[in-house]
Amino acid sequence: RVDFPKLRIVSPGIKWSGAVEGFNPMSGSLIATGKGQLDFEMQDLLQNELVEGWPESGWATWDGAVERNARGIWSANGSWAAHEWMGQWAKKPWKMEATGLISPHVLEVQKFDVTWNNNPCTGSLNWQDPLLYQTGDPIRAAIAIHTEEWQLPASSDTSAIALTSLLLPRGSEIQWNLTADRVHSEGWTIDDVVAEGSLTALTWRLKRFRSKTLGGTLAGDGQVLFLPASNQATIEWHPAIDNCDLPLLFQSFSNFNQSTLRSEHLQGKISVSGSLKFDWNHTVAWQPQTFEMLATVKISNGELRQLEAFENMANYLRENRMMAPLVDPDDLAERLALIAFEPLESPVYISSQSVHVPDIQIRSSAMNISLNGIYHFDGAIDYSVGFAMRDLRNSREDKFGKIEDDGLGHQFFIAMGGTVDQPKYSWDRNAQREHRKSNFQLEKDLLRSLFNRH
Repeated sequence: RVDFPKLRIVSPGIKWSGAVEGFNPMSGSLIATGKGQLDFEMQDLLQNELVEGWPESGWATWDGAVERNARGIWSANGSWAAHEWMGQWAKKPWKMEATGLISPHVLEVQKFDVTWNNNPCTGSLNWQDPLLYQTGDPIRAAIAIHTEEWQLPASSDTSAIALTSLLLPRGSEIQWNLTADRVHSEGWTIDDVVAEGSLTALTWRLKRFRSKTLGGTLAGDGQVLFLPASNQATIEWHPAIDNCDLPLLFQSFSNFNQSTLRSEHLQGKISVSGSLKFDWNHTVAWQPQTFEMLATVKISNGELRQLEAFENMANYLRENRMMAPLVDPDDLAERLALIAFEPLESPVYISSQSVHVPDIQIRSSAMNISLNGIYHFDGAIDYSVGFAMRDLRNSREDKFGKIEDDGLGHQFFIAMGGTVDQPKYSWDRNAQREHRKSNFQLEKDLLRSLFNRH
């Protein structure tokens, strides 16, 4: 056993002064008490330790005791600080200032101030048995983060993150909570964000999320399931969008990269609830072919204004008068110029890179319209738009007479194909045929009910 009551060490990147007690040259055990400084700019010293995100510059200070027992296990008790730490993570620069305490079983970051990719945040961390992490033991920690403003990376940012770098050791559990005054993402802003969850070896769980956005609220829960065998992950999300501004939604997301239905055509509030999921690949890039969603969409105080697609349908009828001779195209165009409709609710599901709209009934004082079909992610569309014949009277009534409402809602249908930017219109004979079959069945059911009464 050797004691050094007063010792000073100065070497490239390291300064330390204090006392060493109980040094055993055979086992390497010791207790060192004092003050020190570690300089991260000494690359030669840390070359074997450099990993993704490791500090490339800055220094750390220490005031306390460090102990190594005969089994080679380290422990510490004292205070520490990180000064002007800087490095790279995901090819973006970061810097940090921090202060904290460490005891034999807990590393406490009392406060950290971090900036990554010009986004600042602050917070605290409590890490159980941090020195054991070097042996691959589980990480057990709790972290709290707050940011006043955060800019998410643009979708065009091609910086890749290795999925394997996100995996935690088996048995790990990190509890986290996050608050943000404002978060930006390419024209979309959410405010007053509150979120909490947990991270384990194979599951990142979002237990609770709520925020304000687009004049309404966005809330939900979800999780990321890591699949190491296939080097991918599945993201599941259960959103609840309530009373958000419909035109602002389209404006914020650049009209969802299409020009047929734009923000200036819309008015109203939208609410959505449901479930969605998709996959990440090995570089944490989302795979659109895996995206699936099942949701219920509600729209209140809705309006459609000056929609060019409706104008084109009226023009199509002008050029094809024999398709619907009882319909006055001018009357149709006038009615379609502004449609203020009653609250509507419809299921919507997404699968195989296609958005499926089973059947939407738009009811308004001007006219009733039905809509169903498919929108493909490549821009192709296959819609059927139905109009109630009783709403589309020929105002002249000179050749065909007055159209009476028979109560069966006779309709005619226009198919809308092509792409969202270059739609093509035609008479939808299949929809017309199916509607006639439905009406014929209604007539039979009506007659049957009448006979059953007598």
